Amino acid sequence: MNYGADGNAKSDDTNILGSIVAPNKDNWGDVNSPLIRISNVNHLTVDGGGHIEGNGNIWWPCQTCKRPTLLSFHACKDLSVSSLHIANSPGAHISINGCENAKFFKMNINAPGNSPNTDAYDIASSKNVVFEDSTLAVGDDCIAINGGVDLVM
Repeated sequence: MNYGADGNAKSDDTNILGSIVAPNKDNWGDVNSPLIRISNVNHLTVDGGGHIEGNGNIWWPCQTCKRPTLLSFHACKDLSVSSLHIANSPGAHISINGCENAKFFKMNINAPGNSPNTDAYDIASSKNVVFEDSTLAVGDDCIAINGGVDLVM
């Protein structure tokens, strides 16, 4: 299901101020799709103070379920993401793949210590990724670095 930002260069679609709550497991649809996917966008700033709740607790007991990601950035350049609270993803909280010059700061990402495979960040094939001034407390890796990554911490 496609909802969300217009990308029409007229509306300010980059502030997340309220709460976004993920659907339950039966209503998610294709688990290969993240809740929010941002792809092939350059010079994007996402700012907030808002909250993304993943409802992961209904996914975690299933040991064989494929678990989706909450927020995915793919092939983005000059990306800035700040001041979001992201919690309880079914799987990884934020996926960064094929991005260049991405900065994540003042982020708060959390899930219980016993939540399986809930990486805060899952990064692959990206260059110049920066993390600053954030709180990460999840059940798996805070930052999972896969192949092809140039990371600044």
